[in-house]
Amino acid sequence: MATSSAPSFTTHASLSKFANIPQNDLLRTLQARTSKHLDGLATGGVVFQDYPPMPTSTSSPTSSPSPRILLVQRAPTDSMPLRWETPGGAVDDTDADILVGACREVVEEVGLVAASVDALVAYRGRKGQGIGDAEEDDVLEGGYMFHTRSGKTIVKFTFVIRAQKKEEEEGEDVKVRLDPDEHVDYLWATEEECRSRKVARKSGREGDTVDIEFTTEAQEALLMSAFAWFKENVAPS
Repeated sequence: MATSSAPSFTTHASLSKFANIPQNDLLRTLQARTSKHLDGLATGGVVFQDYPPMPTSTSSPTSSPSPRILLVQRAPTDSMPLRWETPGGAVDDTDADILVGACREVVEEVGLVAASVDALVAYRGRKGQGIGDAEEDDVLEGGYMFHTRSGKTIVKFTFVIRAQKKEEEEGEDVKVRLDPDEHVDYLWATEEECRSRKVARKSGREGDTVDIEFTTEAQEALLMSAFAWFKENVAPS
């Protein structure tokens, strides 16, 4: 667990309801909007590969190849062993707000420092994405509610995070560094690959195609929402 310092990333104006809001205050606000007892908050980050600058009021979105999202494979000794997910975890008491928590999780789990937090990946339920057949009772204000193995109810919010690039990395992929206690592999996956659950490795890495299993249906639904956000806001066709 790391001690949070002043954030070095920028935050999109659409995330003002999360910025500088302590965990307990946000939890109280959310509790007032559900009959379920909430025990805590979790957060995570979606990181896109080859992420062009966000368009401004005076610029237009740019076209780009099919976007790819960073997926990481859970350690064999962890719960849901060897399944795939995006970086994330619990919001710590030392996190100034949930956005700081998301950026901390990304740097701890994959070694990437956030340059900006650009959007909430709004969870709209599994039915809305054509995934699974569960009832729509796990959606809360763009986050999703789930139960831990100990029976606690947690609400998780996932954000689009742009990773900083070092000068020597310009024109190359950002350098992912995994924490082996938590994750043992990573991939950059397109929307089509996530839907088919078959991801091609980049040239030079051992093996050709990896069959993936996501941690949860909610994780898969969030990925579909993230790809939809990217196509609408960053590189529409």
